[in-house]
Amino acid sequence: MIKEIFSKRENSTELNIVDGKIDAVVRKDHTMTGYRVYDQGRLGIVGVIGKHDPESLIKQAAAEAKWGNQVSWSPVSGHKRRVEQMGTFLSVEDFAGFWEDKLKVIRSEFSDFVISNKLVQQEIVETLVNDNQTDLSQRVGYNEHLLILKDKGSQDIFSTFGGTVGYDFDFDAFMGVLDQMVSGYRRPVDLPKEDVLPVIMMSPDILHKFFTKQLSADVFQAGGSLFNGKAGQQIFSPNMSLEIKRDPSTGIFRFFDMEGVSPTEETKFLIHKGVLKRPISDLKHAHLYGYDANGGAAGVYDGSPNAQCTDIGCAKTHETMDDLLGGRMAVFAVIAAGGDFSDEGNFASPVQLSYLYQDGKIIGKLPPVKISASIFDMYGKGYHGEATLPLGISDAFTVPVMDMKVETI
Repeated sequence: MIKEIFSKRENSTELNIVDGKIDAVVRKDHTMTGYRVYDQGRLGIVGVIGKHDPESLIKQAAAEAKWGNQVSWSPVSGHKRRVEQMGTFLSVEDFAGFWEDKLKVIRSEFSDFVISNKLVQQEIVETLVNDNQTDLSQRVGYNEHLLILKDKGSQDIFSTFGGTVGYDFDFDAFMGVLDQMVSGYRRPVDLPKEDVLPVIMMSPDILHKFFTKQLSADVFQAGGSLFNGKAGQQIFSPNMSLEIKRDPSTGIFRFFDMEGVSPTEETKFLIHKGVLKRPISDLKHAHLYGYDANGGAAGVYDGSPNAQCTDIGCAKTHETMDDLLGGRMAVFAVIAAGGDFSDEGNFASPVQLSYLYQDGKIIGKLPPVKISASIFDMYGKGYHGEATLPLGISDAFTVPVMDMKVETI
C-alpha cells in the first residue's frame, strides 16, 4: 500500500468595492486535502475540507481502494522540492487601511465614474507527499486588483475597467493603467479600414482551453483531436512554441502537477517551433500509451487526476508588447466573452471592450467588434509572438498577438 496526500490552502483577503468605497472585507482561509491510497492495483481517494483526523481518512481511502479505479502505474518517486514566491502581502488591517486611503485618490481622480469590483490579495500553499519519498511544497502570494468603472452619464452596465495582477504591487503603476483605460474610453475611435489587424488577447483562456481539449492524451489517443496524424509535422509558425506552464517565477503557476510530476525542458513543449511534439499527459496515459509524463495531470483534490491541464500557453518571444509590435497598430481585446471554436478550428468571438493600441499607449476606444480566424492562421502566418501584457497590467502573464479579421458588430 502506498499513501499519497495532496493539500491546498487558500488564504485571501477580499475587499468588495461599491461606489468607490469598501463595502465589505471578506476573509477566507480554508484547506482542502485529498488522500490517495494505491493498493493491489487499485486507487482509493477521499477528500476533506478543514481540520480532520489523518489516520481516519487514510483508512477510508484504503477501503475505497478495494473497489476503486484500476491502476497499473506507481506514484511519482523521489521528487523533492520547495518553492516560495511571495509578493507584496499585507495583514488584513493594513490591506484594508491602505486601500481606504487610496480609494479616496481614485474617487477624486475619476469622479465622473461609479467604481466597483474587488481588490484581492491571495496566498496559496500546495503540497504533495507520498510513501515513495516524494515531498513537494509551493507557497505563493499575489495581488489581483481590478476595478470596474461606469460612466455616470452612460446607460451601459460598465464603461471600462483596469488594474494590475501579479506578485508585487505598485500603486503608481495601478493608477497608470486606470488612467490609460479611462483616457482611452474618453476618446472613441473608428476601426481602421484594414480587414485583418494584429489582435492582443488580454485573456487568452479560450485559446488555451482549445489546445487542452485537442491535445489531452485521452482525446489524442482516441483519434478525436484536430491534430491527429500531425505529430512531428510543422503545423504552426516556427516562432510559436506551446508549453505546459510549471515555472512560478514566470507566472502564477504550480511547479508540479496533480500527481507530483514536473516537466523537463524538453517534455514541457507540446509544440516546439511550430512542430507538434506530444500531447498533455498524466501518469495513466504515459504508462498505457508511452507518452511523456510531462506535468499535465489536472483535477480536483478529492478526484482522480486527468490529462486536462489548462496551465498551458505559448513561450515568450519578446520581453515587451512594444518590442513585439515594433510600432504597428493593434486591437487590444480587453473583454472578449462568448466566443468559440468550430470542429474545424475556426474561431470567432464578439469583443465587448477593445481599444486601439500603439507604441505603449491606448489611442482610443473602439466600437463593439467581432474577431475571427482559423487556428492554423492565428498561430501560423498570422502569429506575431507572445509578450507581457501592455501598460504594466501584469508581470505574471504573457499573452499572444495574432492577425485576425476584425469587423464592427
